[in-house]
Amino acid sequence: MLTGLKIKNFVLVDNVDIEFHEGLTVLSGETGAGKSIIIEAVCLALGKRANSNLVRAETDKAEITATFEITPDSPACSLLKEFDYEHEECVIRRVIFHGGKSRAYCNENPVTTGFLKNLSGHLVDVHAQQQSQQVLESQYQRQLLDCYTDSKRNNDAVNNIYGQWKRLKEELSFLESNKGKSHRMELLEYQLKELDSLSLDSLELATIEDRHKNLTFSENNQQVYSEIQNILDNEQNGALQALQRAFNALKKVKSQDKDNLNTTLEQASELIKEVFRESERAQETNQVDSQQLRETEARLSELHELARKHECSIKELGTIHDALNAERKEIEAESEKTQNIKKQILAIESDYKKEAECLTAKRKSGLAKMASDITSRLATLGIPEVKFDIQLERRPEIEPIKNGHENVRFVIATNPGQELADLASVVSGGELSRTSLAIQEVISSKLKIPTLIFDEVDTGIGGSTATVVGQKLREVSGNCQVLCITHSPQVASAGDHHYLINKKTKKKNSFVEIRYLSLEAKESEISRMLGATTPKGTALEHARELIRSFKAAT
Repeated sequence: MLTGLKIKNFVLVDNVDIEFHEGLTVLSGETGAGKSIIIEAVCLALGKRANSNLVRAETDKAEITATFEITPDSPACSLLKEFDYEHEECVIRRVIFHGGKSRAYCNENPVTTGFLKNLSGHLVDVHAQQQSQQVLESQYQRQLLDCYTDSKRNNDAVNNIYGQWKRLKEELSFLESNKGKSHRMELLEYQLKELDSLSLDSLELATIEDRHKNLTFSENNQQVYSEIQNILDNEQNGALQALQRAFNALKKVKSQDKDNLNTTLEQASELIKEVFRESERAQETNQVDSQQLRETEARLSELHELARKHECSIKELGTIHDALNAERKEIEAESEKTQNIKKQILAIESDYKKEAECLTAKRKSGLAKMASDITSRLATLGIPEVKFDIQLERRPEIEPIKNGHENVRFVIATNPGQELADLASVVSGGELSRTSLAIQEVISSKLKIPTLIFDEVDTGIGGSTATVVGQKLREVSGNCQVLCITHSPQVASAGDHHYLINKKTKKKNSFVEIRYLSLEAKESEISRMLGATTPKGTALEHARELIRSFKAAT
């Protein structure tokens, strides 16, 4: 429960330190005195978003410290373990700076506001004027029903399965998101078929260009040697024939120089013949299989065309083939994974349906009793002809959804002959406050939240109904700590503890003062709330009688 609240430099609060107790604590004061500041401070300590206008003028920062007593069986304990929580006290401190920035601490360890919001759900339930609207929300109505019917474990089981299903659906969506993968697979199959049709061999790819170059070189050499032979031994104009003609011409010469020239011609003839023989040997050595060359050229042309398509060299075609094959296997593996996930999804959907049906049955088991209990409480709270019901609206079972098969809907009719309708369309502000109180009374014994805070739950009511509200708050406080801001003297009289909130002015500055009231001071405050200008006479006696009546009823 909330045991202490320190507020410094917050709005109109200079510096206050409030000690809270078990039972019902009421806070009263004139309209505009700053009572709601207390609620606002608690909400900020529990993670509400801060803004700069909350910092008291001419100060640097506002600071709020809320101290809670934590029992060992509280759900809050598990959240506090990460802070080496070993004692029964949890201290939350929130510092707010100009500009709206803030810092939060739990037992002096820095924490996020998200953590505080999570923790606060196990510490305090606030029913402020604006927060009473929460009871109008279907989600909150579901939580209330699950609390009453003890269905939380069933709901958690459903949501656990739903979480698994959702993760698998997201994974499946990711795997199937790339629609181009089917087209990519078709392209891979075509490319691999084209590569496979050429029966690629790594050795061939590495040597074919050099082999073609050598074959081409040899063929060119053969052509050169053949041309040399033709030049040397052509029947009409070959070199040997030219020398023979020179020999024949030399025979006609009658000179002593003839012998020398003849010798030279013979030497030239022998040299030319030697060249001819060498060219023949070279031609035989460079013999080329023309068919082999043509086949090599055709093969090389195919490989060049394929290499051009893949924008690589011929030598890299093998690597390209391996990469494409690996990609195909990866897509095939993903396809297999996709099928496995689909099977898992079907199995999980079956599990979800079973758990969701169990949850529905659990909700239905206590639904009528909860509606009846709330109806009877509303009747005692000044809505005697009220009809209250809880409806389960089945959602389309297209696929799993969080929190089970149905939406929960609270419906009410506050007047005879009126059709049941949503709370929001029927209840007034005062009726909403009382409805919220009736619901809290019904489920307070089942809630494990140690502190409930009500802000002007008595709005729009008075007289005997206000007395009943006081009684109800007192009954609820038997199960948990209750703090209530009130304008009602009847509600105030029901309190075990009473704080008076006043707004004062000093040196042209306004500030809020909070004071714990003794019994005598409480009597005076209630007489003021009854309309007395001074605490005496009939009003004071009436106040004393109201206080005695609640004490006697205890």
